[in-house]
Amino acid sequence: MKHQLAIELTPAHVKYAVRKFFLKNARRPAVALVVLTALVVVLRIEDPKLGRFADLLTGFADLMTMVIVVFVLLILMLYFFALKQRLLRLKRYGGKVQYEFSEDSFRSKSGWASLEIKWEIFKSLSVYPLALELWSPETGFFTLPTEQTSDEIKEFLKRKVVSAGGKIS
Repeated sequence: MKHQLAIELTPAHVKYAVRKFFLKNARRPAVALVVLTALVVVLRIEDPKLGRFADLLTGFADLMTMVIVVFVLLILMLYFFALKQRLLRLKRYGGKVQYEFSEDSFRSKSGWASLEIKWEIFKSLSVYPLALELWSPETGFFTLPTEQTSDEIKEFLKRKVVSAGGKIS
């Protein structure tokens, strides 16, 4: 059985999808950042018993602070770069996307690309209040606004992603 869906992406859809994608994928780095920050705080505690070793710990804490700042700046730069890239693509090629879902494959056709993908390539389907995001490491993510996607198609996508070994989140 084939399902077809025509959607119109807007800048609001793109901003929402990019923000959700980054927030979802920033959980592990955020935990690492909290651990590093806690380590810096602990290393900054001065103990007279440590003597000259305290200077070494302070220097290490300064280095870790720089790593944290660079890490945060890098994540912010990646977020804004991805957002700008997707908004420019939307502006240049328009937001109309035609999807066709069959038992074997997923097809997408838009102003910037046409492709057909086997379901096995998809690793996850993220369900958010305003969007669904199909994720594949090879092709990136596909955004389907929930208000433009029927419940029947949503259930079909969930079933296909799970049957291909992907996760629903």
